[in-house]
Amino acid sequence: MPKETSCAKADDVPHIDTELLNRKGCFQPYEAKTGMVTWEGSRNVRFGFTFEMHISPHGASYMFVSFPPTSPFLPTKELLSRTVSLLPTNCRYGGVRWWFQCPHCLKRARILYFYRDNILCRKCHGLWYRSQTVERLACLDRKVEKLGAEERWRYYKGRSTRRYKSYLKWKERLDRIEK
Repeated sequence: MPKETSCAKADDVPHIDTELLNRKGCFQPYEAKTGMVTWEGSRNVRFGFTFEMHISPHGASYMFVSFPPTSPFLPTKELLSRTVSLLPTNCRYGGVRWWFQCPHCLKRARILYFYRDNILCRKCHGLWYRSQTVERLACLDRKVEKLGAEERWRYYKGRSTRRYKSYLKWKERLDRIEK
């Protein structure tokens, strides 16, 4: 699938997250886990998919996903099926973190999106986050407001904190842009 710019926001597109599956206990080795996940997004959009996971500590781990067509123009009502590879990484203090491997770019991704009748990462689908469209001035204003919200961190042992210095720097930038 070629990389295209999309008008869809990642926040509004059905997705699958490794953190959600981990909380459900799906990443147990030597066990084939099956289940169903429903997703309810903004605008009362409901979406459900079934999955079957095969976790092997020494070999290839994968997940088989079945989901309804996401395109309203597709005439068939049959479920679409995709196989997604799972990649483990060792955490610094023990344990394992699981990732999806995007079927298109083959990069690790924590979240894969169901869009245009395929399941790919955000970049391959050309999706963007709502926060990426906020104007720069509004973003700076929000940052200054967030940094300046608390009074107690401005000084420590009589000296200015790094956070307070950062607040002053961002406030100065905002003042220069507004003039």
